[in-house]
Amino acid sequence: MRGTSSARRRASKHGFLSALLGASVVVTSTVVALPGSFVIAAHAASSGQPNLFDPNSAATSVNHLPPEPAPEANPTPGTPTPFMKNPTVSMAPASFSLSVSTPSHFVSSDGRLLIDVPAGALSPTDLAADGGSTSLLVRQILPQSGSNAGGSGHYSFGTYLIQILNSSGQLANHGLQQPVTLTMHYGASSALDIAHAYMVLNVPIPSAVNLDPSSVVVGPTPQQPSRPASRPVVPSSPNPSPRPRSSINASTPSPSPSSGPSQTSQPARWLKPLRDSLGPRTPRRSTFDPSAGTLSGGAPLSSPSTSVTWGTDSPVATFGKPSPFEIDLGGGSLTAEYNIDVPAGPKGFKPPLSLIYNSAGVTGQHNPQGAAGWVGEGWNMTLGEISWAEHNTAGTGTPTWQNSWELSDAYGTSAELIPPNVFVSTYNDDTGRPITASPIRWHTASETYAKVYSFISPITSWPPSYGAIPPCFRVFLRSGIMEEFGCTLDSLQYYLLASRPNTPYVANWLLDMITEPDGNQIHVSYVQDQPSGSIRDAVMTTTCGRRRCGSALLPRTPSMPPIHPESTAAPAAARSAATTHSISQAAGGSPPQSFKATSSSKTSTSRSGMAALPIGIPCVITS
Repeated sequence: MRGTSSARRRASKHGFLSALLGASVVVTSTVVALPGSFVIAAHAASSGQPNLFDPNSAATSVNHLPPEPAPEANPTPGTPTPFMKNPTVSMAPASFSLSVSTPSHFVSSDGRLLIDVPAGALSPTDLAADGGSTSLLVRQILPQSGSNAGGSGHYSFGTYLIQILNSSGQLANHGLQQPVTLTMHYGASSALDIAHAYMVLNVPIPSAVNLDPSSVVVGPTPQQPSRPASRPVVPSSPNPSPRPRSSINASTPSPSPSSGPSQTSQPARWLKPLRDSLGPRTPRRSTFDPSAGTLSGGAPLSSPSTSVTWGTDSPVATFGKPSPFEIDLGGGSLTAEYNIDVPAGPKGFKPPLSLIYNSAGVTGQHNPQGAAGWVGEGWNMTLGEISWAEHNTAGTGTPTWQNSWELSDAYGTSAELIPPNVFVSTYNDDTGRPITASPIRWHTASETYAKVYSFISPITSWPPSYGAIPPCFRVFLRSGIMEEFGCTLDSLQYYLLASRPNTPYVANWLLDMITEPDGNQIHVSYVQDQPSGSIRDAVMTTTCGRRRCGSALLPRTPSMPPIHPESTAAPAAARSAATTHSISQAAGGSPPQSFKATSSSKTSTSRSGMAALPIGIPCVITS
């Protein structure tokens, strides 16, 4: 029994496998080759050949390109259509007739523009040439523009175009025989400088303005009833042939037999390009009437077309655009900078000279003996310097002096110089230490990556009474520019103490040379002002007592008036240098070229008093 069941199970398994095999055979027999696919060929098992894949089958790629666009049936012509701008203006275009013997008066639709044409402005000959009727077409082509703050400082009351038309509404070929009076009601413009307003005739007209009179839609005026308007026409050529305007013909009176030819004759018209119908640009005097609130002036309409505009300055914006004055948000100081362009030497090398103002130089000055610079209180025009000062670091008791140095130049370098130790001295100071032996490598704080060295000065004409010769400095910037400070006698600024006669304290090493990487140099020399025997007020002195700036390239010297007399009654708080400077330029035909800024000087042999610092920027010579 058990064997029988086992046999049955084996038989059922064989039947199931046979069924699966039959199904698989049925499936494989129904395989069909699809497009783009490949079929492995079946081989008889008796052949003994392997069924290999053919790599060349279906290996060709197909590039599906988009269909080409169909050619346009009616191509558009290449002539562009003129682009017409329509600025929003307050005045509606209008026209009015002229008479030989009667004056004419016109008021614009907005009441701003008035035109008075005197009798006799139109001659009988011109009236006859126009077909017995002449009129003026007036339209506003530009609106008011400008601003009283934040703009360029100029304000325009609008631009108007006045054209003389014949009886057919075409531009006439003549002007008027007498000038007309143009009056502008400027309205409420209290922020403008109306007293200095001006009027300009025949200003350039924007290219978008169509000068063809037939393109203008004429509206009603206070003097005339409403009349039909012509449709605006956009011309396809720069000088299209204008068509007759019904608006002009409607107001044309019938000419008398003696005034000209019959109406059937063709009136004369302007045959040249329309933009040639404007006269020359002419500024005219404008009369200001504050009681009537008008600006008026005479205008000779001597050409067929005349443009007119009124303008003025805005007092709030007269400082320029943008304003050179800026507010420092951190310190609140007012600053300004004016760059001064000078002739360039080889490779365009020239000094970065600027006139700079900083209100912190006024509010931050608490020294009663501190003098204003030669360009004014708070102003500065220098190429740079290394300055020295000493500070008493002891709160009480015996003073303890410590030196400090500051570097600033016109290339934006501004940092404190850090010596290798606190015992470094660059001149006779209150520490009592002698001048430290050179050379010395300095560092900057904050780090500017500039290499700063002090070395033995090449000055040979140092006054013996001054003691030891101070060192000078060289600064190598990251840009490759080398600067030299205080290596000439006139580039040292110092002061004298009354308690120590003839003992100078070197305060500043001024820039005396700039060298660029290729070796081109700029040399700077200074003319010093050294009043030391008296107390002087801060006045201008204009004679040059000691002139150290000499060059064959610059044979001219500035003219100087007499020196201001000294005053011994001035208070000690008014001690300052009295200098004046003149700036001139000279550029030769070949390098080196030069720039010159010269200062005057006064030299005193007495050194018993307090002397102000010598200041100036005389000659800058590029080579």
